[in-house]
Amino acid sequence: MTGSVWPAHTTVVVPFKSSLMSGPTEIAASLPPKIARLTYSPSRASAQVLADAAEAITALDSRAGRVLSQFLARSESIASAKIEDIEVSTEDYARGLGGIAASESAVAIVNSACALQLMVDSASDGVITLESLLAGHRTLMASDRVHGRYAGEFRTMQSWIGGSYSPRNAVYVPPPAAVAPSYMDDLLDFVNRDDIPVLAQAAIAHAQFVSIHPFTDGNGRVGRALINAIIRRRGLTTRTVLPISATMAARPQAYFDLLSRCRESHVDEFVMNVARSAQVVCNAAAVSVTQMNELPQYWATLSQPRAGSTAARILAMLLSDPVLTVHSAARLSGLSLGNARNALNRLEADTVIEEITSRKHGRVWVSPDVLEEQDSFTRRVAETAISDF
Repeated sequence: MTGSVWPAHTTVVVPFKSSLMSGPTEIAASLPPKIARLTYSPSRASAQVLADAAEAITALDSRAGRVLSQFLARSESIASAKIEDIEVSTEDYARGLGGIAASESAVAIVNSACALQLMVDSASDGVITLESLLAGHRTLMASDRVHGRYAGEFRTMQSWIGGSYSPRNAVYVPPPAAVAPSYMDDLLDFVNRDDIPVLAQAAIAHAQFVSIHPFTDGNGRVGRALINAIIRRRGLTTRTVLPISATMAARPQAYFDLLSRCRESHVDEFVMNVARSAQVVCNAAAVSVTQMNELPQYWATLSQPRAGSTAARILAMLLSDPVLTVHSAARLSGLSLGNARNALNRLEADTVIEEITSRKHGRVWVSPDVLEEQDSFTRRVAETAISDF
């Protein structure tokens, strides 16, 4: 069947009782179609966009390389969290990366990046497993004060999206908790197929995952990480992550509306949006790759370190690790703590890095150039998404 006639969700009436409501009631929960054996055949126009987007992703992967992969992964995690209204200042996020006192939101974004990398790395083996999804969720939610106790476990209660303390005015009511495991088994069969265009598979799987809503919280972030896990499993990327959430974060309501349209059978619209989003972020990321590749020479001009010196070794790490402490610099470079501290102090004096802690112990330095390019990437994506979509 074509994407335009993908099966719509149905509903099932289930009992629901809340201590905040007077007496028992019933609600209509959504039942997505089982998709493990469904066929998706894109239109000619869709097929061309999917092919062009896949080519753009592989080109970015080859250009970005290992050094800039962390930049792209951070961009994805920051954007994915923003969709959930989790935002922090650049400085607070850097504190979180540095492992010192930071806001809960900063810690949540750092955990999101770790979960994303875990899921993508696991998919490199060629199979996406339930264990990797649960491990990703466990990593994501580990520090959450409310939902941390449910980390890595399927929900056991009815959930809903939107509304307030009951599902009566909810935007969407996922399937009953009892059927979520069977839906996840079906989804895993789908994501491990090789007969569907990669980005179509990733888009459909994401829409299905967030519709199943298997966890008490964190479904959106794990579901968006699943997009990159599928892209990695199918070989479009080998070392980078596609910051596709950046376009979704630029137009969150449009993203939510497209997911709702998927549930009404209009899955092809979401597939096309994901493919076009991939092209947008690849173009924006290519600019960042060029800008970032020019930074080491600029830093060398500022600091002029001797070849092979301690400062030169730390400079070589800044593109991939723009937030450093004495301990992390020593660990990453193989230096002693004393040499690492001296090198960081020198690079700070040379205006290559800045300290953001103003304290004697537990100091954190950042590369303002890398963090500024992170913000510039986000702006480029947002400007294109808002004007062209």
